[in-house]
Amino acid sequence: MGPQRQVQSTFFNEFAVKRPKEQNLSSETSNTNIIMSHNIHAELDTAHASASEPAINAHTEVQREIKETVATVAAALHGDTLTTSHPVAGTTTTSFTEAFVAILKKNPLYPKASALFHWTDPARSGTVFGCITLAYFLVNFWGFTFLTLFSYAALILLIACIGYVNYIVLKAQYGQDRAVENPFKALFHQNQFQVSRQEAQPHLDTLLDLVNLFLSTIREIFFVTDNVRSFSALGFFFFTANFGNWFGDLTIIYLATLGLFVWPRLYQEKKNEIDQGYAKFQAEKDKYVQLALSKVPPALQQRLAFLKPKSA
Repeated sequence: MGPQRQVQSTFFNEFAVKRPKEQNLSSETSNTNIIMSHNIHAELDTAHASASEPAINAHTEVQREIKETVATVAAALHGDTLTTSHPVAGTTTTSFTEAFVAILKKNPLYPKASALFHWTDPARSGTVFGCITLAYFLVNFWGFTFLTLFSYAALILLIACIGYVNYIVLKAQYGQDRAVENPFKALFHQNQFQVSRQEAQPHLDTLLDLVNLFLSTIREIFFVTDNVRSFSALGFFFFTANFGNWFGDLTIIYLATLGLFVWPRLYQEKKNEIDQGYAKFQAEKDKYVQLALSKVPPALQQRLAFLKPKSA
């Protein structure tokens, strides 16, 4: 046997001896990893089993709320009936306005807002409306900005608070020879000035329902699921486009605010007259609409069902 064959034989013998050792080492390592994995899972199971019942219930509640939220959004996007705590328009039986008002009425702040806009307390409603009107004129005609108005309002309020606190403290200290604490401490002792999760949740639900209502309505309009609704939206967008050319953004916001403070009270006092006038307007409008539809060629009415008169 030559030198080369001897070297090869020696190499293969050494490899044959090392290979089982490496396999045994790999097998031992794998077994160790499996045992450690089982131990970790057992510790996790034990920790989960020993968890407190309130923590488990809270986790389950969060999962349930997440599932309901996902189902609500999916229903809004697909046009199904929403299973939320508030009625949302996604069907043809409920108009956008009715669903919008129904959602707002479920909000805890609705009674206070209704009292404000119906002028139940004239002093409060007048003060709020006066401040809004003053801010509008200052921004739109005198060149102020909202940041400037906010800063001046905060400045005046802070000066008043500093003067009130120091007047009470110094008057008691030097005039009555007694020490008193900050009067705001006793006045706002029970107020935390924080918003809890329970207080914020109804408002978040209202916001979510309004967003779903908007998305559902937009989907029905632009997917043209109802020709009458889509053409009505077409006329509405045309009107708002021209209305936006006539007035600036700030003026439009102020006009909307003016309507909120004027229309609810006006309708409350003149409900019968307004309802009768609206009924007459609807009757006249329907008469002329049906007259116009009757002039549409029958062949076109057969192809486009929404152009058929109601009597047809």
